[in-house]
Amino acid sequence: MTTTHQSFLNKARNDKFILVISPPPVLVAVANDLGLSDIQLSIYGSPVPAISIPSKVLQYQGQSMKVTSQVRDPIPPLTVKFAIDNEFKNYWFLWKWLDAINKSEESGMDPYFNNYSSHDVRDIVSSNSVTDDTVDEVRSDVILNQSNNQSIYHDYQVDLTLYGLDEYNKRKIKFTYTNAFITNLEEISYSYREPTECDCSVTFDYSQIYADLVDAC
Repeated sequence: MTTTHQSFLNKARNDKFILVISPPPVLVAVANDLGLSDIQLSIYGSPVPAISIPSKVLQYQGQSMKVTSQVRDPIPPLTVKFAIDNEFKNYWFLWKWLDAINKSEESGMDPYFNNYSSHDVRDIVSSNSVTDDTVDEVRSDVILNQSNNQSIYHDYQVDLTLYGLDEYNKRKIKFTYTNAFITNLEEISYSYREPTECDCSVTFDYSQIYADLVDAC
């Protein structure tokens, strides 16, 4: 068995995280117009939300024993701050993502996202379903969950990838946020008295988070 000895130099830094966003299907045309295959944000804030698996108490022979509940609490949203580039491309990309979900010019969702709102769930989900939580594919980009009659539209979701870098800017750890979508884009604060970088905060929600070491650390 070996012991890892950490020097005062090889510690993770707050400014060594990057978030890579590939465009979801609804934004492919927007990304192409911007000449971008993906968006890379240099971020700070809380790049990895808290993850909690609480304990529970069992009563045994007059004593209280603590064991794991084996149940994860809902993972909080991912909220990070990023520097806006001088062409506002990264900000525009995120703004258009929100606009795809709820169009500002039409005061509502794109009609595409309401394709099945007027249909009876029994007309869409296979009659051969045997459990309440059966998920049947309606078409390649729309999944309908029988238990609550709600659709999951994958066209506006994408897996986010967040990398932690070392002091040489080499990628060392990768966090993957699955089925992520934007929920909030903070206001832009402006002041001609402060000639500093213009930054903004963005929030995403997602289904799961996975972590992997890129190479041996």
